[in-house]
Amino acid sequence: MTETDENEKRKRKWQVFAGRNRFFCNGRCLMANDSGVFGLTICLIIACSALFFAFECRLTYAKIHLGWLVILAGAILTVFSICFLLRTACSDPGIITRATNSEANAVEQIIKDEEEKTGRLNKPRHKIVSINGMTIKLKYCYTCRFFRPPRASHCSLCNNCVSRFDHHCPWVGNCVGERNYRYFYLFLVSLCILCLFIFSASVAHLILYSKEIDLSTQEERGFMLALKDSWGSLIEVVTCFLSIWSVLGLTSFHTYLIFFNITTNEDIKGSWDTRRQPDAFNPFDRGSYFKNCLSVLCGPLPTRTRFEHFANEEDYEVFDFAKTLESGNYGNTTNTTQINGVYASNGVTNGQAYPVQANGDATLPGTSAGETNPAKDNPSLNL
Repeated sequence: MTETDENEKRKRKWQVFAGRNRFFCNGRCLMANDSGVFGLTICLIIACSALFFAFECRLTYAKIHLGWLVILAGAILTVFSICFLLRTACSDPGIITRATNSEANAVEQIIKDEEEKTGRLNKPRHKIVSINGMTIKLKYCYTCRFFRPPRASHCSLCNNCVSRFDHHCPWVGNCVGERNYRYFYLFLVSLCILCLFIFSASVAHLILYSKEIDLSTQEERGFMLALKDSWGSLIEVVTCFLSIWSVLGLTSFHTYLIFFNITTNEDIKGSWDTRRQPDAFNPFDRGSYFKNCLSVLCGPLPTRTRFEHFANEEDYEVFDFAKTLESGNYGNTTNTTQINGVYASNGVTNGQAYPVQANGDATLPGTSAGETNPAKDNPSLNL
């Protein structure tokens, strides 16, 4: 048997992946399993844009000086909205690979040793760390079998731990996390502008058409006749009017989150709410709106998990363990990049904390020597 035949029989990482995602392009693209609403999103964008080009553009090009600029602007906004939507929907949101059996056993042994030292058995599994002077509790993920890093969370729909988890969005058919949040925000901005643009163009089209002189009667057509002849414009006005409030509100909300470097998950939980904890503050705040925007929208991204690569023995072990889990055993939990290390002050660079072990060894769970891990390569800590 040739090497080519052996490779054809070997499975890829995405084929033995323990989460609930659906993969495309041999593992290079992925989506959540509940992508039905995503289809509705893209159909609405395409339908409204098609009506815009069919009704508004025809009158605009014929009646308005430099009307082709309006057509070009509509085309650019439509392409941007669809491209950012697809990039958000098909990107790895920052999935943190699960611990292998050897790594999980090492964590279990550390927990057991701590329980024997303290004399407290079956105590809640968490670690206390300090980040920029703020005490944070790292929870243990019973599905992924490690402590989650700050800002990460376990999505119960996708059954994955996601770095800097923001929320699971059915409208884009994927989780929104560290690796695709910037594309999600750009999608919101471009969609918001597109809705305002189409709404304004449709209203202008109806007004101009209603004021045109009917050659048969030598009178203005009137607004009712304009609605009858340009029914597509009416559909656009109603659709955009109903959509713009939610899209504009969501865009404004995420702009606020970016200014203060907060995730939707943290905002809902009130992680840095002084009303819950008088001495609480956001340890990830860079001190200015501009720096927070640069950090969230232009900061370095964690390494993507190469699901298209061939699966190894450890991947099969993780997959076999996942099949033994009872349904519902993957609750509100997640993952860490560190087992027996601490997040020390000397592990903070440019306002971002790095895990540092007492012995200086930087090898992380889910990573053997010479390999990469999304959690390891990501400089930001996740809650």
